[in-house]
Amino acid sequence: MNIASYKRIKAEIPNIDTKSYGGFTYQSSREDFVPSKVDVFFNNASEDEIEKVLYAGRSDREKNTGLGVKIKEDLIAKRNSGFYLKIDKSFSDDDFIIINYSLDEKNDVLFDFNVIDVAENVKATIVVNYEGGSNNAFRNGFYHINLAKFSELNLVKIQDFSEGVINLESTKIEIKERAKLDCYPIEFGSSVCLTSSSTYQKEDWSEVSIHPLFFVDDDRKADYEQSLIVNGENSLGIIDAKGCVKDNATKVFRGNVFLNRGCRRSIGRFSDKSVIMNDGIKAHTIPTIFCDEDDVMGEHAGSFEPLKLTELYYLMSRGFDKKTARKILVKSSFLPAINLINNRELREKLIDKLDYRLDK
Repeated sequence: MNIASYKRIKAEIPNIDTKSYGGFTYQSSREDFVPSKVDVFFNNASEDEIEKVLYAGRSDREKNTGLGVKIKEDLIAKRNSGFYLKIDKSFSDDDFIIINYSLDEKNDVLFDFNVIDVAENVKATIVVNYEGGSNNAFRNGFYHINLAKFSELNLVKIQDFSEGVINLESTKIEIKERAKLDCYPIEFGSSVCLTSSSTYQKEDWSEVSIHPLFFVDDDRKADYEQSLIVNGENSLGIIDAKGCVKDNATKVFRGNVFLNRGCRRSIGRFSDKSVIMNDGIKAHTIPTIFCDEDDVMGEHAGSFEPLKLTELYYLMSRGFDKKTARKILVKSSFLPAINLINNRELREKLIDKLDYRLDK
């Protein structure tokens, strides 16, 4: 029995029973900073706080965003993992934490519910890595992220599951006054991948910069969604997606910008640039802007470009074979975004994964 279907990519989501999960690990720059189980949040939060996290209502215009109620309800009922990070003022600018979720033959079902809460005037770097897998492995995850006033969060989420994994993820981010978010959702793996993220810029002078990176190859199916909901004045929201699609893959990217009444002098931008490696690919971008305010700027752009023959010829004339020249051109579209990540080890790891995908 299936609990959801997605016509855009012709994908069915099976009804998977939950089971115990033991593939969670972490690294921290501080020995005294340990992520709590998400149960700590549910046991100590008020009913109003839990209600806000679980069942925050969407506006009429947002009702068609997200992965659907059934996916969220299934996660809540079957949750078997998740963390709670409360980043307080003892967290310095140089501190970081790396969270790892791994799938394998034993840990092949993951329902993870995660909460990140960044206090006022705090700057944090968090990396979350999903990897591994097995045939018919399954993950359904959710993130609730809150940035208090004047806080900054540099968030990197990497999904590099093996073939045969179904990956679902929903994210809700709330940004307060003068808070800043730099987010890098990197999608390299899984056979079916569906993600939806909604970022609420609730107060004035907030700044959001989201840089999705994706690589969809073989017969994989991917449906990505990013939504900016801007309510505060003088705010900036940017979604700048870059990726590569090859073989017989199917990819959809939906970018929504909501410039709501009261967000005067704010800017919302969405762009999706896909490099197309061959014929037979099904790739779509669906940009949407909703605007209720006059003194704002809303922009969207989408492009699907094959490798340029002139650039390919130029590199080959300099001694590179065709395969190497193609790799150089594809990597050139990824590297500007990867280089924004302020972690050398992580950058090199991502480049190695990109090389592996391109060599297949």
